[in-house]
Amino acid sequence: MRPTIICHMMTAVDGKITGPFMQSDAANNVGQEYERTNNLYNPDAWLCGRVTTDENFTFYRNPGSKRKRPTGTRRRLCSR
Repeated sequence: MRPTIICHMMTAVDGKITGPFMQSDAANNVGQEYERTNNLYNPDAWLCGRVTTDENFTFYRNPGSKRKRPTGTRRRLCSR
C-alpha cells in the first residue's frame, strides 16, 4: 500500500513560518484550528522542517554525533 502524503502547514499571510505573527492571538486561533484539522487526519507519522525543528525541538543546539563523516561528504538520500 502506498502512503498518502498531505502537506499540512501553518504560515502567516506573508508566507513566513516564524516571526511576530506566530506569537499573536490571531496565530493562536489559527494554531488551534491547525491542531484540530491535524487530528482529523489521524496521521501515522509527521515531519518537521529545519526551522520548526530548531525552534521547537533542538532549540538551535547541535545534538552532536558520535559518528563523524569526513568534511565535504554527503550521504545520498535517494537512489538515482
